Order: sequence, then structure tokens, then C-alpha cells
Amino acid sequence: MDGGGGGAISGRLPGGGCAIGRGIGVLDNSQQLGKPKMGYAFCTSTCFCCGRNFSHNPLRVPSFRDPRTGTRKPICLRCVEMVNPDRIKRGLKPIVPLPEAYDPYDPFDRDLP
Repeated sequence: MDGGGGGAISGRLPGGGCAIGRGIGVLDNSQQLGKPKMGYAFCTSTCFCCGRNFSHNPLRVPSFRDPRTGTRKPICLRCVEMVNPDRIKRGLKPIVPLPEAYDPYDPFDRDLP
């Protein structure tokens, strides 16, 4: 680990792989050796609504568009459950998190959206 707090990971992984950069960047030769790739990952973020840190699957977590930056910001399950009654009262559809939105995920799964 780099120890700089930037989320970068460096160095060797078990089995000869190398993780690089921010988030998930895995370089390994397991496919060339005929070994199946496997592993699980999760992302940690600050909830756009309450500001608490939480872990999630970045490909499935519900999010809101930040009106200041225009980027998508993830929201935690607690906030989803808190805002849904108000959304229904206002005639909006409730937020329904996708399955596994708050679980670790397999970054090598080819069936992900």
C-alpha cells in the first residue's frame, strides 16, 4: 500500500498479479496460465444524503445526480429506506436498490451491467 491515503494500491498480489491505480486495476497472467480469475471487491463511499461512509457495489448502488457537479453520488440503504415514504407521498416511484447493491462483487463477472 502507498500509505498516502489516495486509495492507490501497489505491489504484488497472491498468484503473481499486480494491483495498480485507484479502485480496481488488476493485471495478472492467470488467464494465460489457464487458471480462472476469482476474487471479490467492494467500494466505500460517503453517502450523498447523510455523509456516512458505507460499502457497496459501484455498478449497482442507487445514486443521485449532484446538482453542483452533475456527477452521480451513491446513497446508503438507510437513506433509501428513509426517503422512500416521502417520495411515495409526493407521487414519485420509490427507490428500489438492485440485488447485491450493498454486497461485495466479483470484478471478473461478465454478466454485470
